[in-house]
Amino acid sequence: MDSKQKILKTLKGSAVSFPDRTAPPEYLSVTSLPDTARPALVEKFIAEAALLNVHTHKPADNPNAIDAVLEIIGGEQKIMAWNFDYIPLPGLAEKLQHVHIETTNISEPSINVGITGADAALAATGSLILYSGNGKPRGISLLPQKHIAILREDQIYPNFEAWIQQQKGNNRNSLRHISNIVVISGPSRAADIAMEQIIGMHGPGELHIILLP
Repeated sequence: MDSKQKILKTLKGSAVSFPDRTAPPEYLSVTSLPDTARPALVEKFIAEAALLNVHTHKPADNPNAIDAVLEIIGGEQKIMAWNFDYIPLPGLAEKLQHVHIETTNISEPSINVGITGADAALAATGSLILYSGNGKPRGISLLPQKHIAILREDQIYPNFEAWIQQQKGNNRNSLRHISNIVVISGPSRAADIAMEQIIGMHGPGELHIILLP
């Protein structure tokens, strides 16, 4: 038996007793919100995202949303994207094909734009939550210079605790087959020893959110 096995055997054999404790009736939220109605959550999310240098677009309908995506893409002829089944913007795939913009879900360093959907968003911090998996490579939100995320208003939760509570209510079934979860709060940031902040050093320098009703 080597030293590691001896330590593990000792830990497993240690008797640990905890006094009976009653769970508190409620918990103090880390980032509580006074108003959790849908309009208030949307307003709060947009405000917090703006503080993170996020560009939030609120198009009136799907055609305007597609136009906003094309404007952000600019002159790029090839982009990375999730499987369009996971991007809640009908007609986007067909429009990209019509204007001869090629899409791939394979990471290529030369590609400057990545399009994803979003699995949730947090009003209190302006953050996005993205699950990775089949058809949803995580590199698409992390590698290109521009990340475009398509989000619906009904995907916005008050805060991280509310999102976690929802997963508990689902018995965490939605999380069991996810290989990775990314919480994104604005574009990539880094700071050197002099605390000089640099945007886009280790990931997207621009984050655009297309917020759909």
